[in-house]
Amino acid sequence: MRGSLPVALPAPLPAPAVPEEEPGEQPEDFRARPLLDGWEKAADSSERLWLIRSFLERTLLGVLGETGDERPRVDPDSTFEDLGVDSMSLLELHDLVTAATAVELQESALFDHPTINDLTAHLNTELEALRG
Repeated sequence: MRGSLPVALPAPLPAPAVPEEEPGEQPEDFRARPLLDGWEKAADSSERLWLIRSFLERTLLGVLGETGDERPRVDPDSTFEDLGVDSMSLLELHDLVTAATAVELQESALFDHPTINDLTAHLNTELEALRG
């Protein structure tokens, strides 16, 4: 990795498995969405925000190639650029977030919400709108 990441927050939860689509399964719209499933089961808004932030941190670290038990922590207020994320990595992160939620993010969403905390708030708002 290109240097150390700013330190913050307790260690995130392990990443939920994203199911692979098997031939003959229901269309993508009906597949399990691990972040959405956990978000709907969360007890309150602070737990939902924590769940989204933890998911985004784990996913970002995976995109950056940080694996194993000793992953660095991510400062949720640092911009993706400051964390060493390039445009190709942002697209990968975008695709992974979309796969884990029912939210169809615009491709510019990660540029419009350039930190973990900004993107967390945006995703929570989008999920609230879907929930109705």
